[in-house]
Amino acid sequence: MSETVVLCAVAGEHLLVIGLPGTAKSEAVRRVSQQLGGQLFEYVLGRFTEPNEIFGPVDLRRLREGVVEVETTGMLPEADVAFLDEVFLGSTAILNTLLGLLNERTFRRGSTSVDVPLRVCVGAVARLRAAGRRAAPRAPVRRRSPGAHPRRQAGHRAHQGVRYGRAPRAPGPAAARAAP
Repeated sequence: MSETVVLCAVAGEHLLVIGLPGTAKSEAVRRVSQQLGGQLFEYVLGRFTEPNEIFGPVDLRRLREGVVEVETTGMLPEADVAFLDEVFLGSTAILNTLLGLLNERTFRRGSTSVDVPLRVCVGAVARLRAAGRRAAPRAPVRRRSPGAHPRRQAGHRAHQGVRYGRAPRAPGPAAARAAP
């Protein structure tokens, strides 16, 4: 997977990785980031993740003056390499801002407009939910991580040793009497 991340960084494209937890997606991005140099931004998105956790908080001093300005230091708009885990769990506000940032390499919010040095952003998901299935075709590069079997990604749980449905019946008294 590291080779794919490097290839995307060189090509200036972003990557969507579909894979089960524990398949070293984030480790591959960390290693590539160390080799490329620059700043790494990593975050696990959730349903309650707020845009300021990804893009930076609003500068309250400037807000008192009536200007909406975002402090982007150490956040995604200043990163060279980014890893966003469970990327499609982000809110509409995050996904829309992210779409503009990834496509145009510019972050805009209020009076803040920053050119983004981002070489590659790797978005990761364990499985594609409805929102992800709609957005995934926009990702120029998509890859399943090692160990990510397509049936398992669709919610199939055979890999966990769990069988859903009716358990096999134990032989009843009639079967015991019929046995020799």
